[in-house]
Amino acid sequence: LEPMIGNVFCFKDVEGHGQYFGGYQTKDAQGRPCDDGQYCRNSYTLEMGPHCMVNNQPSSCGIPTCVWDVQCSAGDGIGYRGTVNAATEKSKTITCQAWNKDFPHVHPEFHPSSHNTAAYGVGHHNFCRNPDPKKKKVPTATLR
Repeated sequence: LEPMIGNVFCFKDVEGHGQYFGGYQTKDAQGRPCDDGQYCRNSYTLEMGPHCMVNNQPSSCGIPTCVWDVQCSAGDGIGYRGTVNAATEKSKTITCQAWNKDFPHVHPEFHPSSHNTAAYGVGHHNFCRNPDPKKKKVPTATLR
């Protein structure tokens, strides 16, 4: 199951090294206070992940990557990261269209981008995802 509060206590993006982390931690991994009371962030996608400045030097905050069962989805399925890439319709298996392709169906707003990849898991693959949770309540993909 997806963490209820991802990107606050842990970071859930698989690319970007926690660039969307929005927690409230103000100490580094060694417990030293961040300069000027700043929060741990990773706006520049440094490999160390969320960090803050301690004595004018970047220091890792030790924020872990969120872990959840990628074979399951909860709620609107926005956090689903499984590898299902086909649907069965009238006993016929139909392979899903890759997110980075616009044929046979056009969906440019859901192409892989740093935001879509981090927030929805959309990438250069055809796995089911839910990048539009307001319209769809389960992970889906465009079928060929």
